[in-house]
This record gives sequence, C-alpha cells and structure tokens, in this order.
Amino acid sequence: MTTTINKLGDDLVVEILIRSFPNPKPACRCKLVCKRWRSLISDPILFSRRFASYHKSINEKVEPPLLVTSSSSIFRHQSLNFLPVPDKVGPYFTIFDSFQDLLLCGFSVCRFRESEEFERFYFVCNPFTKQWVALPLAPESSSGILITAARLVCEPVHSTSLDLGEGGAAFDYSSYRFRVVLRCEPSGDERLYVFCFESGEWTEETLVLENNMLKSMVSCGGKLFFHLNDGAFRSRGDGALAFRSLVLDEFDPFRLDHAHPRRVHTSIALPVGARYRISVLQGALHMVLLESKISHYSRNALTVWRLEEDDDDGDVCSWRKLHEVLLKETMLVHGCNYELDRLFWVYLHPRRPEIVFLNYLDYRIEKKFVLSMDLTGTKEVEFFDTDGRFTWNVFQPKISCWPTPIPKYEELRGTYGEIYDYLLKIKNSTNISQ
Repeated sequence: MTTTINKLGDDLVVEILIRSFPNPKPACRCKLVCKRWRSLISDPILFSRRFASYHKSINEKVEPPLLVTSSSSIFRHQSLNFLPVPDKVGPYFTIFDSFQDLLLCGFSVCRFRESEEFERFYFVCNPFTKQWVALPLAPESSSGILITAARLVCEPVHSTSLDLGEGGAAFDYSSYRFRVVLRCEPSGDERLYVFCFESGEWTEETLVLENNMLKSMVSCGGKLFFHLNDGAFRSRGDGALAFRSLVLDEFDPFRLDHAHPRRVHTSIALPVGARYRISVLQGALHMVLLESKISHYSRNALTVWRLEEDDDDGDVCSWRKLHEVLLKETMLVHGCNYELDRLFWVYLHPRRPEIVFLNYLDYRIEKKFVLSMDLTGTKEVEFFDTDGRFTWNVFQPKISCWPTPIPKYEELRGTYGEIYDYLLKIKNSTNISQ
C-alpha cells in the first residue's frame, strides 16, 4: 500500500488529503506520516489555499437545517441528539441564542417530585463537531427567579486570514472568548447574571437604565444591545401621536467595570401598533418591521432594515431600508385567504434578510402556524407547521471550514465534574418539568 501511494503525484496526494478531512486539524496530523506528506501539507500554496478554497465552495452549496424554537419547545433535530438531555424533557428543551456554528441551549428539571423548584441547565454546543460544554448551575437556578432571556456573547481574541489567491476570498478562522448572559425579570434596575468561561464563575451585574421600558436584548460583535421604547411619541402635523422612537443601549459583558450602558442614537420612528424584532445577520443588527393600518398615518407594510454607523465612535447610527413589501388586507396562501390582522410576531431568516417568518393565528380552526415570505417576490408565501405553538426564533448554524472552538469537556471535567455527574444521574429521571 505504501508503495502504491508513493507512486502518486503530489497533486493527487494533496487532493486525497483535502477531500478526506472536513477541517484542517486532522489533516495537519498527517504531517507525521512521512517527510513527503509533511512537506506537502506545510506548503501554503499547494495545500492550505486549496484546502480552504475546496471546503469553502462545498459549504456554500450546503444549506444547514433550520432549527425552530417555540413558546415551549424545540422541534427536535437529529443534529442535537448528542446532548445529555433526559429523554423526558421532550419539548421543554430549547435554543436561546447562536453564534456562527455554536448554539446556546438549555432545559429545566424539577429538584424533587411534586416540587415547583426547578434547576436550569445551560449548554454551549457545536452541532457539526458534536462538541459541547455544560455551564455550572447559575445563582438563579433554584431560587425561583424568572429568567426572561439568555444570550451567548463572543469576542474574537485571535484572528488569522488566509489569502486564497487571485479570484478567491480570504479564509478567516478565529479563536474567541465567551460570556453567557442571563436576564432576570425586571424589578427596578436591570439585573444580569454573567458567566465567564475563563474563571468558570457566575457574577451578578446591575445595569442602571434611564427610566426606559426594556423590550429585549441581542448579542452582536461582542456586545449586548438592549432595544428600548423611550416613550417619546412624535406628532404628525395635526398633533396626532402616531410614532414612538426606538433607542439602543450597548453593554460590554467583557468589561464589567463599565456597567453603565452606552446609548446608541438611531434615526427611526416606529408607528404605534407596529410589531418589530431586532436580530443579527452577517455580523450586523437588522430589524424586521410589520406595520398594521390602524390609522391614516400607518399602512400595511413589511420592511427590513440594517443598522449602519454614522460616526467613528458608533454613537450615532441610522437604519437603512433593505426590503419593503406593501401587504394586502388578506394574503392568498395555498388557495386560502389569511387576514393581515391575525399576524403576530415577525422574525428574520438567520442567513437571508429577504426571508421573513410570521406567526399566524387562525381563529376558525384555533391553530397557530408560521408563514414564510420572500420579500423579493420570487416565491409565494409558504407555511410550515409548528405543532400548534407560536415561534420564538429561527436558528441556522453556519457551516464553517474551521469550526468555532469551544471549551473542551476534558479541560472542564475537574471544575464542572459535579454538573456532569448530575446530568448523568437525571438522564432517566422521572422528575422532569412538565
């Protein structure tokens, strides 16, 4: 066999190695086979560029599965069956956030039978490499505190760019540091729990918000953004109050000594009664806005916006409109009419800003499902069943040539040993939250 391989030309050996491994790490281990392979794999032009170019083209053709979360469930997908989740948790396992190819997931279990006290477990996992890490129990885990949101915040600490040569884009792979942030039910000032992977500890932080009503939070570029309704309504000529302004507060969970959020001023006014959602696409904040015609100042429209900085400091930003569709009072979907006033929450596709998901409630048959709309007009409105529940979010992990690294199980075993032992203990437990 060795003699046969030695007869192969360099180009053919490189092609075999490139196609045999999904990421560079195991391919680099082949340097130990012989001096010839070491020389070939170490050549940045012969191996590295071709490896990155080949897998980049393959990944662009592969459409990762959509993972849909609802008000009480995740619609299970085989890509998540490696997590140590008790079978009887069933639909109560959910996804909270994502970054690149990583997911922040979690579930709750009863501490004791017939008890109303729950312990909440959180995971960071990669569904493609099947690596995962369980976080230690948060301080809120069994205290009865209501957690209203959980976010995964990632900040690059090292980045390497590999030039693919003429006609090819750069191939980037980075290492990151992470924080998991839990938001507690507001009571006066905003309270957060922040988990640091470097120290393996949770800390409690209190944010002083300027008398604004908190709407939600989203992670982007290593920061948390709270989007708020500041209550300032704008008049339209005749004095009618028809619009409310939207402001953003930025918080850096990696620098907790500066716990006061930074105000980001944006130039947009939301029509009263409009439904909107802010999410992250391609590393930037996007907003989908659903307007309902409740007065002669508003209209039936669906628009998608992207936030862009107007100054070097990022203190002043503006929303740029990407897509706009004027909606009729009813929409025809598969031969049935759907009334616009029965549309609820709206969501953007995690990778494609022209695709929007809308929750719809059909009172006639008392059923909830999700409509998918292509704002470019190239496809008709479609719907998919969500088991009769409203959708919270839609995730699509990114397939990458170089998987985003997470803390390994072996490295954390000594610190988090009790957590893993407990997870194994409750694997077949009947004390699962219902």
